[in-house]
Amino acid sequence: MKITANPWPWPWPWALGGLCLLLMACLILTAPAPWFHDFAEWLFQARMIGLKLTDPHSVAAYELASYPVPNSLAILLLAALTLFLPPLIAGKVYLLLQLTAWAWLLASYARRFAPPGSRGSVFLVSIAIVALSSFFWYGFISYQFGLWLLFLFLYQCNRPCPPWVTAAFGIALFLSHAMTALVWGLIVVGQAIDKARDCDTAFAASKDSRLVSGCLPLLPAVGLASWYLAARLFDNDHATTLDAGMSGLFEAMLYKAGYPLMLGSFRNILQANGAGVFEDWPVFYLVGAGANALLALLLACWAISVLWKALRRKKSPPDERGNPALAWAALALTTLYLIAPYGFLGLLNPAGRLLLPLIGIMLILAPASSFHWWRWAAWPAALGLILSLAGYGALVTTTTETDIGASVSFRPATGQLPDRSVFAFNQALYAGTRFPYFNYRVLVHGQRFGQLLAGDYSGLGFRTGPIVRYRAHSD
Repeated sequence: MKITANPWPWPWPWALGGLCLLLMACLILTAPAPWFHDFAEWLFQARMIGLKLTDPHSVAAYELASYPVPNSLAILLLAALTLFLPPLIAGKVYLLLQLTAWAWLLASYARRFAPPGSRGSVFLVSIAIVALSSFFWYGFISYQFGLWLLFLFLYQCNRPCPPWVTAAFGIALFLSHAMTALVWGLIVVGQAIDKARDCDTAFAASKDSRLVSGCLPLLPAVGLASWYLAARLFDNDHATTLDAGMSGLFEAMLYKAGYPLMLGSFRNILQANGAGVFEDWPVFYLVGAGANALLALLLACWAISVLWKALRRKKSPPDERGNPALAWAALALTTLYLIAPYGFLGLLNPAGRLLLPLIGIMLILAPASSFHWWRWAAWPAALGLILSLAGYGALVTTTTETDIGASVSFRPATGQLPDRSVFAFNQALYAGTRFPYFNYRVLVHGQRFGQLLAGDYSGLGFRTGPIVRYRAHSD
């Protein structure tokens, strides 16, 4: 299929993608607090880490990990900002820097890997499902930072890269998030195998030496990971219990099949009373849910066709798209997504963190003729993103500064929680809204903002970051 230079009369995807980022930045700046689900807890912990340097006595009850922790790098950067700025301002500045970094990288990614007529569509869709992904609304800053580093690594992976640079990426990715480090590791191993296979010699020793040298950049990250896993194994107080799990094989298969819908750009923002902002306008919810389904379907069709062609493609010249290491890494990620458990070491649905890296890899492998899928995908991505921003804007404008620090609970009474079923737990969690899916409790953990403003340094919500323990009666 021939791709025309400009399939649309004006570059609307570029303009709309940039406009949506600008609008998101304005909402963050004008909001009384940076309400993004877990972000309040991470900001609180970042402030505690900063106080460890400036006023350690006030936070003596908090214990830092004595071993490397994957969810660290973004928290430490946020902690550095709290040394110079008030906590809530530091949180907003961090989010704005994150959006700016994504805008630059995704624009560069689109220009390099997409044909001219599809670059704007790739940029817009990437902004909707990567920069402003569900993980952004969840406030998973460690994963988002690790994902950014991984996309930066992928951006240059077809170019010659010194082993020390590859190793540095591995260290940074491990300290950012374990799942992004896993993807990096699969790519490095694939590159080492491909390098050994291309060795123009019949001697097995030469091939083995190439394989070993190609895997050397893995050693620092593997060493850190081994240290972390050993420490977690012997740290009985660090165990995390998940609220729900899979009740059977059928539910697991249904969950795996439906989770890609979360890649869509529509997010139903919940108010403090548990109702969605579109509660009285269900047509907006239905349109947004339909946009998510259409977007997921289009990207799935594109990904399947790209992976099929990449695995069947013979060795390509250096100037053509052909990277066996990336193709096999994509296949490995697809397999891992299908078989990964619902919870691992306290991490909820680790497989879901593999889908966005998979898209980043596919963009490198995709032939120019396949990008018509992205031009069609730009429409539902734009529609869902606009609705999401409108919903968040409605929440921000109706929530006053007096609500900063309010404790908002979306959980039902403990006795009403189901034991294992993820779908039953989801239904109980969102009992306050008529809409069962695509819901985001951005106000949760809001009491942390109040604690930061009041200087009340107590409690610990998550123990998956650098702070691993809180002792209320510490001297």
